[in-house]
Amino acid sequence: MVMTEEPFVSDYLDKNGIKHGDRIYLDPLSGRKVSFLLNRTCIDFLSGDMEAQVESLSKRVLGSQKTESFHVKMLLVESSGRGRTLKKRYLLRVIKGGPVKLNGVFVLEGVLEDGDRLEIGFNKLVIKRIDRSHDFDVQKKIIQNYKKIVASNLNILLEGETGVGKSSLAAKIHKESSRLGRFVHLNISAFSPSLIESELFGHVKGAFTGAFQDKKGAFREANGGTLFIDEVDSLPLNIQTKLLLFLDNLSARPVGGATEYSVDVRLVFSSGVCLENLVSKKMFRKDFYFRVSQGQKIRIEPLRDRIELIENFCQLFMIDNNCKLDYSLIEFYQTLPWPGNYRQLKSHLARKLVLSNGHKLSFDETDEKLILESSGLIEINNQSHVYTLNDIRRAYAKKIFFEFDKNYKKTAEKLSISTKVLKKLVVDDLRVT
Repeated sequence: MVMTEEPFVSDYLDKNGIKHGDRIYLDPLSGRKVSFLLNRTCIDFLSGDMEAQVESLSKRVLGSQKTESFHVKMLLVESSGRGRTLKKRYLLRVIKGGPVKLNGVFVLEGVLEDGDRLEIGFNKLVIKRIDRSHDFDVQKKIIQNYKKIVASNLNILLEGETGVGKSSLAAKIHKESSRLGRFVHLNISAFSPSLIESELFGHVKGAFTGAFQDKKGAFREANGGTLFIDEVDSLPLNIQTKLLLFLDNLSARPVGGATEYSVDVRLVFSSGVCLENLVSKKMFRKDFYFRVSQGQKIRIEPLRDRIELIENFCQLFMIDNNCKLDYSLIEFYQTLPWPGNYRQLKSHLARKLVLSNGHKLSFDETDEKLILESSGLIEINNQSHVYTLNDIRRAYAKKIFFEFDKNYKKTAEKLSISTKVLKKLVVDDLRVT
């Protein structure tokens, strides 16, 4: 059956209607929030008592009270719009149970729109459109958001955990700017405190033991371009003072030198920790912090705080490497904390692709180690770490759960436990959106 739409309704739904590839954010009655794509022609939401009765390729068992029994479908249906053009939209339909709340109104059926809020029992769902022109590259999006800042000569401070891509973002900022000189990357933590001044400002021959020839220093190497001072939080206080003086007029004197030099350089700083916290602990000069951050401070969020970024990154990886990741695998990655952020995820996917027999990637033994790493159980033989039996049970249950493609019944049978116990073990280990 094909639904017929009035022209103005069709035009409205073209803009606001929910289609294949849009997203749902689920806040269940029990357990933690999750999100998933609408990538099936039918998605079934069921109470626990209905799970065995409904055969479905994509079903979600929602928390319910003992007296509740429900079955709600989201169907991808064909509709005829302006000019009899066939289109596909998601339709909500109650199969069993009472009406559900759609934006506060009780309904048995309805066409879904962007921003709709759906309540099935005590479970809450939010429907969101995905901009199909969205660029999966988060760094490109950051550059677009700060386009004027990037094009200017203002200093930039990048804050974010290890692995979020601060170095590559700094290089892209230089590339998108109008600077014609070199991009020079100087990682402060790679040098001993006694050598940092020489690495920054340069030195003259004979300035100290081992100074066999003149050294230009990072500032003169980046003259006309961009100097990226990585891990500026590792900068000693005395060097912060000298660098503060340099920032006043972009003039400095090499170590052991008698004359000053001036440079035209744009500075990008990065820090793996919040510099304001270091200031409060008197581990970072307050006046230097203000100079470092006076242009623009950009905070790069870790993967665990925005799980949709994990999916974005996986999509970009698939495009760049001409491979296909099972969506259940992406959902699994969204449950992990990823302490190494993008760097850890990228290296894991690259290794997984090399070890695979083809270009379709699914859950395998390379992913099992991620469960242990995220739970800390990888160090189970380390006597300085003690893990409870519950820690071990949760990690192992999660491993088997994904091995059986998230089938509660088969997993419970394999583990010789009830589905109720399994759900508690698995749901408690999922991460919040």
